Amino acid sequence: MLSSWFALAWQPPSKMAKKIPAEVISPPSKATLKKYGLNLEEWQVILDRQGGVCDICKKVTSTGRLCIDHFHLKNWKKLPPDQRKLEVRGLLCWVCNSKVLFRGITIEKLKNAALYLEKHEERKTNR
Repeated sequence: MLSSWFALAWQPPSKMAKKIPAEVISPPSKATLKKYGLNLEEWQVILDRQGGVCDICKKVTSTGRLCIDHFHLKNWKKLPPDQRKLEVRGLLCWVCNSKVLFRGITIEKLKNAALYLEKHEERKTNR
């Protein structure tokens, strides 16, 4: 089962972006919600605010699951649930959560990455 999930996670975006209606998005378990200090209604508000899609790539994965993204604050696990809730940033697909907003990423690093890609595109068009 893990190998099929892993194979799915590494598919090109066009294969991952099967459109699943927002109402088919599976909510996380009660334990996961509790971990982030959320209840189901609060999670649903976040999902609705994002239009039922990953907040970065704007797609719904074929699994219909989204990760709860949070700021990686030191000693986050020791915070009471009502304070952990304040660190939740949104819901992301697995690829965006693990490959775009990995631990330690900063706004400055993301800006540098965008500049890097823009420079490459500029060189391509000037050929």
